[in-house]
Amino acid sequence: MFTRFTQFLWNIPVPLALRACVIASLLLGLSVVSAPAQAAPVINETQWVKGKVGFDQYVIGSYPYNSTYIMKMARIDYRTPSGVTTVPPKVGESFLIHLSTSIVSPVTLNDHYQMRLLLPSGVQLAISTAADFRCYITDTSSNVTRSTATGECARPAKEGTNLRFTPVYLMKGEIAHFFIRVVATKAFSASITADCSKSEVIVTGVCIQMTSTAIVNPIHVSTNPLVSAVALRVTGKSAPSAPRSVKVSPRNKSAVVSWTAPASTGGVAISRYTVTASPGGRTCVTTGARSCTVTGLANRVGYRFTVRARNAIGTSVASAKSSTTIVGTTTSVRAMAASFPSVGNVKVTWSAPASLGSGAVIRYESRGCYFDGAAWTAFGAWGSEGTNRYATDTGLPAGLSIRIQIRAINGSGASAPVQLQFVQGI
Repeated sequence: MFTRFTQFLWNIPVPLALRACVIASLLLGLSVVSAPAQAAPVINETQWVKGKVGFDQYVIGSYPYNSTYIMKMARIDYRTPSGVTTVPPKVGESFLIHLSTSIVSPVTLNDHYQMRLLLPSGVQLAISTAADFRCYITDTSSNVTRSTATGECARPAKEGTNLRFTPVYLMKGEIAHFFIRVVATKAFSASITADCSKSEVIVTGVCIQMTSTAIVNPIHVSTNPLVSAVALRVTGKSAPSAPRSVKVSPRNKSAVVSWTAPASTGGVAISRYTVTASPGGRTCVTTGARSCTVTGLANRVGYRFTVRARNAIGTSVASAKSSTTIVGTTTSVRAMAASFPSVGNVKVTWSAPASLGSGAVIRYESRGCYFDGAAWTAFGAWGSEGTNRYATDTGLPAGLSIRIQIRAINGSGASAPVQLQFVQGI
């Protein structure tokens, strides 16, 4: 996606930030090539591996009456099915390539470019349906502004080792986007972070490269053709993906945090996990264990926790945040069970929490609901059971579906509730 262009100096190019425009959901979900005017794309650029900005980034072209303009061509990116940028495409896995080009100028100007795509050895086209090749025209904020004209969005043709795209006609402030599906046919043999501006790296087959034809309008322009490329990282050599399923058990001024391993280690053993609490930023670190205790927390404060994994290549993105846990509360009650001492009566029992947090249980509370055949209806609000580890109810019709929740209360607050569902016995 391109940032908004916030300043122009007449006749002087001003450095501007550039981001890759990713219209993945439009690419995958639409069945026609054109898009309605002002249709805002769904963009998640964090899921794309971004290439180096190419096409000289800024090209100053002279125009009649001694005016100049800034032509800013973009870059090429790729996205694997998982959307995780630390995991490169695998053998036999199809993935998407995104090419974009734009023109930005302080004067109204038309121009056109014809892009060429060079795939490295081990990457082949995988166009079998209309969804495998898409084109869009957007503004500089990545909103789709117009449909592609006739001939602007045709499948690329073979031209030696390149794929040649149809010319794209752009006006001031327009960005053209091409999405094309390819498939990996081999694993790459070395771990790299390639500088794809170097021709020798491109030749060795680790970079996807895009070039353009010479500029048609205006007459004078610097450096043709213009080049952009992105490196395919190697299978098995990446940072791990994020840890999963973060769980928290409160303690006195601390919390025990546990999690499950990432879906991918990146092909390299995980050497460290780091847990971070929010608010406050307190951390704990392990060298392999998937549990550790964050200390220095405040009782009666709610915290959420994230976990990052690290290997020799790098550090993962943060896990999803845990649910909010109030430090100092007890852990949940255990071993809930229901018995039916007589007709219409139920007795629910439980065991004490494993950890009492900042202090002993002051009371247990219960609440329940029943299913009337159409919806669940609550019996009432939380009610105290004192320090008893049981609750009873009477006068319930046989065969009634019931849910009972129990929580423990200490000086820091309430534990997470535990639920038991049963059918009222005869």
